Amino acid sequence: MTAPTITKDKYRFSDHPWVSYFHQSLLLILAILITAAVINSLGVPQEAPWRHLIVPTIPHLVILFVIAPFVLQIPYEGRSFAQYLRDIRLSNIQPLVPLLLLGISCTLIMLLSIFGTSILFRISQGGSLNGVFLRNLVHNLNRDLPPRSLSYVVTFPAIFEEVGRGIWLALFRKKYSEKMTIVITGLTFGFFHFINLIGGNDPVFVIRQVIFGCFVGLFYGFLVLRVNSLLPAMIFHYLVNVMMGSCGWYLSHSGSSVDQVLFGILNMVVVTPVLILWVKFFAEKWVESVRSTSRARQRDRLAEI
Repeated sequence: MTAPTITKDKYRFSDHPWVSYFHQSLLLILAILITAAVINSLGVPQEAPWRHLIVPTIPHLVILFVIAPFVLQIPYEGRSFAQYLRDIRLSNIQPLVPLLLLGISCTLIMLLSIFGTSILFRISQGGSLNGVFLRNLVHNLNRDLPPRSLSYVVTFPAIFEEVGRGIWLALFRKKYSEKMTIVITGLTFGFFHFINLIGGNDPVFVIRQVIFGCFVGLFYGFLVLRVNSLLPAMIFHYLVNVMMGSCGWYLSHSGSSVDQVLFGILNMVVVTPVLILWVKFFAEKWVESVRSTSRARQRDRLAEI
C-alpha cells in the first residue's frame, strides 16, 4: 500500500507580518546602500542636493512597487497591481478636496505647535517676546522655501514612507486589533530612525527623530485608518519635513541637547491628541459626509437605470 503523500502549504509572507517587516526593511536598507554605492562610483559629490532625492527614491520605488506586491506578495497574496494600490489605500483619494484640506490643516497645526514650543522655550529662558524675535521665527521659513532651498525636492522621498505604512497597516491589521496595529506601526516607524546613526548623524538629533517619529507615527496610523486613505498622511509628512527645520530653528540653535529632547517630548505630548481630535472632527464633518452623499447619488443613478 502506497503511503499517502503529505503536502505542505506554501509559505506566505502575507501571513507573517513581523517576518515580512524584517525582510522588506532589510531589502530597503540593502537597496539604499547599493544605490549610494552606484552614485559614488559615478562621482556624484556627497553635498549634491539631488543625491538626497535619488538615493532614497529609487530603492523605495523598487521595493514598494515591485518587490512588495510581486515578490513578497504583501499585504495580500495573488492581487493585481490595481488591487494592491487599493489594499494599501494609495489609490483611495476620494473625496479629493476634503482629503487635501485635511492634510494641509494638520500640517498647519503641527507647525504652529513647533512655533509655540520655540516661544515657550524663549519664555523659560527669561527672554522677551519682542517683534525682532517673532519676525525671526517667521523669517526663518524662507530658508526652506525656493529659491533659497531645495528642501521641497530633497524631502520628497518622505511620501514613500507613507506608502510603506500603508502596507504595514494592512498587513498587521490582519492579525491585530486596530489600536494595536496603530501602536506597532507607530513605534516601529519611530525606532527605525535609529538607522540614521549609521550615517554619522548627531546622536541627540537621532534621538529627537526617534521620539518625534514614535509620536507622529501613532498619529499617522490613526489618520490613515480613520479616513481610509494615504493622501492626507503623505501631504502632512512631506510638508512638515520641508518646514519643521525652520519652525524649530530657535530651539535647535539656542537650546542644549537636554532642552531639545525635553521640549520636543512636551510638544508631541500636547499636539498629538490635538491632531487626533481634529482628524475625528474633520473626518466626520466633511470626509464621511461627502462620501455618504456620493454613495447616495450613485444609488439614485443606478435606481434610475
